[in-house]
This record gives sequence, C-alpha cells and structure tokens, in this order.
Amino acid sequence: QEARVNWDGSWGRAVLGIYGSTFTAETTSGFERNRDNIAVFGEADVAVWNRFFMTGGGRVSHDAFDFSSPAGGNAREETVFLPKGGVRYEIRPDHTLGFTLQRGYQPGGAGIDTDGSDFSFDPSYTWHCELAYRKAFLDGKLTFAANAFYSTWQDQQVVLRTINPSTFRISERVINAADSSLY
Repeated sequence: QEARVNWDGSWGRAVLGIYGSTFTAETTSGFERNRDNIAVFGEADVAVWNRFFMTGGGRVSHDAFDFSSPAGGNAREETVFLPKGGVRYEIRPDHTLGFTLQRGYQPGGAGIDTDGSDFSFDPSYTWHCELAYRKAFLDGKLTFAANAFYSTWQDQQVVLRTINPSTFRISERVINAADSSLY
C-alpha cells in the first residue's frame, strides 16, 4: 500500500509519501519465505532562477527478508537511502531540456534450487544518468520526447541455469554478477 501527499504551487511542486508491503509464501514441503518492506520518499521540483528548475529527493527503504527450508535458512535486513537530483531548463513552457542522476537498488534474497539446496544473493545497486528533451507541438496535441541514459550496475543479480548431464534436470538460482553498465 502507498499513501502520498502532493503539493503544487507557484514555487514548484512536491510529493511526500510512505510505502509498505508484506509477502508470505509457504509450501507443503516445509519451505517458507517472508519479505516486509517499508519506505518513505519525497521529491521537490523548485524554480530556482529564471527558467531553471532543480529537482531533489530520495527514498529511505527498509527491507526484512527470511527464508527457511528443512535444510536451513537465511535472514537479512537492509536499510538504504536512494538519492535523486536533477536540473531542468525550460527553453519555453512547451520546450525543455533536463538532466537527472539517481541511485537504484534491488534487495538481496535467498531461495531453494530445484536440486534442493539453499542459495542466497546480495543486493544490487545502480546509478542512473539521464538526459531528456521534450518539445510540444500543435498546442500540446503532439509531443516529441528523446532520452539518453547511462547506468552503472554493482553486483547485478542474474539467473544462472545449469543442466545436470546425468539427469538432464535444470537447476536455477540467482547469483550476483560482476559490475556492468547499460546505455
């Protein structure tokens, strides 16, 4: 569930909110997975000078996770701050150019492989840079938008699939890969 409050005034606009979720899953063979998440977030977009606007905000997220099976279990808690900042220039009200930098996060976790063994993986983090251009035509009925982005990823989570050559059974687990980038 999420609750948010929005402001819009001559100074700019802002949002402040809270988010919460809970997830529980059990199986008849004794496996249990629980995940609770709560986060507070906010962002403000403020006119700072002439046609320049600055955006600043962030999210504080707390994630609690536990996984148990007849063979063992894993539990972890993480609290992260994810900042966001940006600048926008309004060439005209219908014509803008902007840049945004923000931090991303995907929580770690644990699971059970198809061969019955437990596994765990760490959280992954990203930094996203985005350059955006917007131009409206025909009194706002038609908009042209272009975005260029670059992201760096630390401890990217990927699914590793292997096949047992004697049984042809497919094994699947999440692992942390090396650093990567995306553009």
